[in-house]
Amino acid sequence: ASVKVSLGAELTEGLRALARRQGVTLFMVLLAGFQALLHRLSGQEDIAVGTPIAGRTQKELEGLIGFFVNTLVLRADMGKNPRFVDLLAEVKETTLDAYAHQDIPFEKLVEELAPARDLSRQPLFQVMFVLQNTPTSTLAAGDFEVAPVELEGAEAAQFDLTLNLTERGDTLEGALVYAKDLFDEDTIARMAERLQLLLQSAVRSPEARVADLPLVTESETRQFAQWNDTGARYPDDACIHELFEAQVDRTPDVLALLFEGQHVTYAELDRRANRFAHVLRARGVGPEARVALCLPRSVDQIAALLGILKAGGAYVPLDPAYPRERLEYMLRDSGARLLIARGEPGERLAAPGCALLDLSQLDAASDARIQGGARPDNLAYIIYTSGSTGKPKGVLLAHRGACNLAETQRRLFGLGEGARVLQFSRTSFDASVFELLLALPVGGCLVLARAEALQPGGGLASLIEERAIDAALLPPSALAVMPEVAAARPRLLWVGGEACPPEVARRWSQGRRLINAYGPTEITVCATMFAHEPSEGSLPIGRPLPNMHVYVLDPSLRPAPLGVPGELYIGGVGLARGYEGRHGLTAERFLPDPFAPGLGARMYRTGDRARWLPGGDLEFLGRVDEQVKLRGFRIELGEIEAALAAHPGVRGAAVNLRGDRLVGYVVADPERAPSPSELRDHLARLLPDYMIPAAFVTLDALPLSPSGKVDRRALPEPAPALRAEAPRRSLDRLEFELAALWEELLGVRGVGPRDDFFALGGHSLLAARLVARVESQIGRKLPLARLLRGATIEEVAAVLREDGERPRSPLVTLQPRGERPPLYCVHAIGGSALSYLDLARALGDEQPLHALHARGLDEGEPVDDVVTMAQHYVDALLETHPGGAIRLLGWSFGGLVAFEMARELSARGVPVEEVILVDTHLPSRMQDPGDVSLALLFAREHGMTLSSEEECRLLVASPAERDARLAALAVEQGIFPASMAETILRRTLGVYEAHLRALRTYVPRNAAVRTSLLRATGALAVEEDVSSFKDPTGGWSELVPTITTWDLPCDHFSVLRPPLVDHVAKIVQGAPRSS
Repeated sequence: ASVKVSLGAELTEGLRALARRQGVTLFMVLLAGFQALLHRLSGQEDIAVGTPIAGRTQKELEGLIGFFVNTLVLRADMGKNPRFVDLLAEVKETTLDAYAHQDIPFEKLVEELAPARDLSRQPLFQVMFVLQNTPTSTLAAGDFEVAPVELEGAEAAQFDLTLNLTERGDTLEGALVYAKDLFDEDTIARMAERLQLLLQSAVRSPEARVADLPLVTESETRQFAQWNDTGARYPDDACIHELFEAQVDRTPDVLALLFEGQHVTYAELDRRANRFAHVLRARGVGPEARVALCLPRSVDQIAALLGILKAGGAYVPLDPAYPRERLEYMLRDSGARLLIARGEPGERLAAPGCALLDLSQLDAASDARIQGGARPDNLAYIIYTSGSTGKPKGVLLAHRGACNLAETQRRLFGLGEGARVLQFSRTSFDASVFELLLALPVGGCLVLARAEALQPGGGLASLIEERAIDAALLPPSALAVMPEVAAARPRLLWVGGEACPPEVARRWSQGRRLINAYGPTEITVCATMFAHEPSEGSLPIGRPLPNMHVYVLDPSLRPAPLGVPGELYIGGVGLARGYEGRHGLTAERFLPDPFAPGLGARMYRTGDRARWLPGGDLEFLGRVDEQVKLRGFRIELGEIEAALAAHPGVRGAAVNLRGDRLVGYVVADPERAPSPSELRDHLARLLPDYMIPAAFVTLDALPLSPSGKVDRRALPEPAPALRAEAPRRSLDRLEFELAALWEELLGVRGVGPRDDFFALGGHSLLAARLVARVESQIGRKLPLARLLRGATIEEVAAVLREDGERPRSPLVTLQPRGERPPLYCVHAIGGSALSYLDLARALGDEQPLHALHARGLDEGEPVDDVVTMAQHYVDALLETHPGGAIRLLGWSFGGLVAFEMARELSARGVPVEEVILVDTHLPSRMQDPGDVSLALLFAREHGMTLSSEEECRLLVASPAERDARLAALAVEQGIFPASMAETILRRTLGVYEAHLRALRTYVPRNAAVRTSLLRATGALAVEEDVSSFKDPTGGWSELVPTITTWDLPCDHFSVLRPPLVDHVAKIVQGAPRSS
């Protein structure tokens, strides 16, 4: 498609005159203008444009009919913001150099440069410029006449964008031809208008720098001013606490706070706050005085906050969960002279000149309202946010902005008496101010809860439902992992703190009002809002709130054109004073507002990228500092994240640059989770190939900072392949179960005993899930606080052992996921369930697999009778089996136990689908390995490498010497940790000996069960003395009605290890269908 471009006679003459003065051609002036426009609209500094050239450099070709056109690629560097005349000089040099080498075919250039090929775009350039300066004429032959006819709008786009211009007398006429998949007509029409505006400015002021050439039209300037015409009345003579007091007078007996079993009315809360105010005033607190507040979530926390404001002071919230060093820094930096704290760590905090308030004085204090105090422009609170220097910075906020926000909320959302508002945020975050102002100035009830109940997930959803919450402000990352709440609660839901994926917005806007709120701490919580409808796909951040102004500006602080990204600046009554003690940073971030009337107006530089949409809403495009450069391409991570989030199966997305590759992180919808290949295909339709991540990591939730925003630094590395240097057998049973949970929750493999949960990508949400899974799956309580103090496998296992062990199920879950009937695997003679780890992985995520772990390895005495063992295992299996016929598998000695389990299950009336015997021999058909070769059996089953000399030494050693040598070898080869090698060895050999006794005494009997036998046909290792038999089933056919056999080209000990385990997995998956 195309849009007409017409440069009038006056502009055309001006361009020609400029070309004459600068010694360049008209083509060069137009190319420079076009490249400058592309730079300004895209933000790219290296602009490459293609242009055709006739290719008739030889005199002999001039009269020859034929197609000799070649394509030149002309680049311009805008990195230093050149003056337009300097850009002209560069374009002239580049163009003449290209003309000098025009005989090199474009195809040869592509071949030599070998750019990464992408079928969605042309190599080397995607924008074309064509200037036709040949005279237009007609061709006549007798009565036959040929003349060019212009078909406006019918051009087919060969490139993303092409500017075609033709000299027609005194004017330049042409069109912008564009790819409809990339642009809409309105965008290109505005581009044509901006090209004319830029060229006019270049003619008038050729000495101006490219960034200073205006692109915003007069109509856009008027439109921006209209969108920022937000003046409205608000209580500009009031303070925060005065809004609360006015509500107390209106509804003294209405519920103001609800915290667990405490129900506090407005009058009661007012009296409590008044007591705090009188005690503080007696200690000299007045306007501008800072009082630190370090209390856990409680009624007293809210009463103390209001009391500080009533006394005229400003509160400095300190989160008791923060490290002491950070809290003490904030105490010192804020200049607080008093500290309100109870318990640890608050009462132990120390800062020069800061005293701890004696809370016992409250009992004798007056509960009458105190007179005098702060005015609207006095300081109300200081919120500390993270700083680029590594130290938090304190943002200074006055009462005026908060009162404006309170009036905005009242007018826009109409919450009133009895409305329940969830206090989700900690007071150390500015969102808590939003929640406070949403409830207390209008007669609402602020619902508090302990931090554990507010962990995103099922607990938070239950709290919202049980407390009948009407309104809440939640981060999208929390909503992404929460189940839906019944009765469409809360009916008013704000999302904020980070970009909200469309899928999350769609899911949570059903049956309720969802508002996307945007605003940094520096502007009193919120500057813009957008009310989202379920039918809408996109989620802008909306328009400025009353008495707030927003600007999208270019690097020169000029308004960016409509639809063009720029940096977001905010002005209005909600602006903070600045940063405590950071005068340089304040001057850098808080600038004079040239667009607001009156002297002294300021605007805040947010560091966020945004653009105006045609309807007047703002679209958030990520952070300015989230731009990365990869292989020469400047990439905006937010753009990739937005594209990922647009996939219907993605609830949340983040992207990081790790080394020389992009990594995408997604929180997937469980019902339609996309595979990495699906994500790549999805992105390939939206982004160029260099913006498609090389790896994808699926997470249960995006890691969050304490404020609820995505913590990019906590995004894990993509899962590596299983690490050979971290053998599984270095973990005992408890450690292994923990490692399996680590792997499942974190999406990694090869977790070792000293791997840290948080270093592998764990975060607060996953930590809460881990604690729950440890209790439900392992049967022990893990305090969350203890996990935070030490989170390696070894440390957590030690904590669980400290609490004492209770009788445990012998079942170990190796792979919990999948819809297929579970497979139960019985340990071999060594007793460990870990033998089946490789099989679990080979069977994949669709096959749940549970393995049985022998008694005696971790606790209790080993069992030396197969029948008793089978009965015990059947009891444990039936406790958790979901129902249906049971599939059993056993390797070696485990096959005998699995077979006996099948007999026991049948006797109890439980159907058995099949028993799969993996290289299992009947006791009557094999020779007893005896105690002499016990050491070799142990070594081979644990994957130890022994030389012939070492084998001989073990065979002739005494039991004590044998055990000591085996323990030393196991430590050397990383099989056991040194601290536990002797204990593990003693227990393991005890299990071996017990199972050998069980093997000697077991006499299998007939069973009506379908059986499959997998035989290792290579060297038998330990069982190499077994006699050969004519019966290929080794006698099993005499005991069962149906048996199917497979021969495997391996030995007894490699049958369940890669690469043979993949073959075994295929047999297992198809075994029930064999005959």
